[in-house]
Amino acid sequence: MARIASERLRALVIVLGCAMPVFLAPAAARADTEDPRDDAKRLFSQGSAAFLARKYAEALVDLRASYKLVPSPNSGLLIARCLRELNRRVEAVEMYGAVAVDARRRAAEGDAKYAQTADVASTEGNAVRATLGTIRVRVAHPPPGSQVEIDNAPTPVTDAELVVLHPPGDVTVKFKPRTGAEQSQRATVAAGAEVRMEFTPAEMAAPPPVEPPTRRAAPIVPGAPSQGEPPSWALPAALVAGGVAIVGAGVFVGFGLKSDSTYKDLAAKCGAEGCGAEDRAVADEGKRDQTIANVGLVVGIAGAASAITFLLLRAYAPRSASAMAGGLSGTF
Repeated sequence: MARIASERLRALVIVLGCAMPVFLAPAAARADTEDPRDDAKRLFSQGSAAFLARKYAEALVDLRASYKLVPSPNSGLLIARCLRELNRRVEAVEMYGAVAVDARRRAAEGDAKYAQTADVASTEGNAVRATLGTIRVRVAHPPPGSQVEIDNAPTPVTDAELVVLHPPGDVTVKFKPRTGAEQSQRATVAAGAEVRMEFTPAEMAAPPPVEPPTRRAAPIVPGAPSQGEPPSWALPAALVAGGVAIVGAGVFVGFGLKSDSTYKDLAAKCGAEGCGAEDRAVADEGKRDQTIANVGLVVGIAGAASAITFLLLRAYAPRSASAMAGGLSGTF
């Protein structure tokens, strides 16, 4: 019984082994016929037809799908032409350059049919390149994480100079450090011309040079000692000036009170009708006393000012002499 079961199992394995190729044959056949080049050719044909019909946006979609499957220089050339016609000239120049490099490499490896593609890509790429300007941006020691924005398109910035193509017209370039205030510059780009911009981070900007303070020699007062001692005549002069101030103040007070008393007596005697000729001498005496009082006031003020000046001169004379000596040291 066991022998019969064993023979039946062996027969089942043989049958399944023979049937397996039958079941797998269709799948294997399908796998052999699925070639990405077929889809690439189909998409290339669709894109070429759309390009000839001037449906450049539609052609660009099919051609890029074909190029993704099989990156052929010929489909790349048509992609560059679509970008050119859609006025995406910067992208077109980049694609022309990539196609030219790839086509030359293949031609050098023996695929001569791509030599013409390389020449056409170079010629058309140079023509489009001539309609663009160049922007060169340099940032001095940019902090990590800094960016440069050109027309709101961010690009990480390094110590190397950033070179980008730009259509003619106005351009705004911003330097955005990770921390701190951003900087901005504007310029007008012309076809075939270059615009250079430089940015310096705020923390890297050198502070303005600080000039050393200018030393000035103190004024030389006649009779002042050369070694910085206070002049001997300053204190007596201050005392004399103080005395003059006191005398002037006394004259002002004394004659002022006398003049005021005279005018009050005349006012009480004459009343609102005024005084007559017999009181003229008394009125003149009051006027003279007032004049003397005013002169005394002026003399007192002048004396006080002189006294203060002489005292200050005595107090600061040693410091001035020392500054004068320091200002002249080291000269010849």
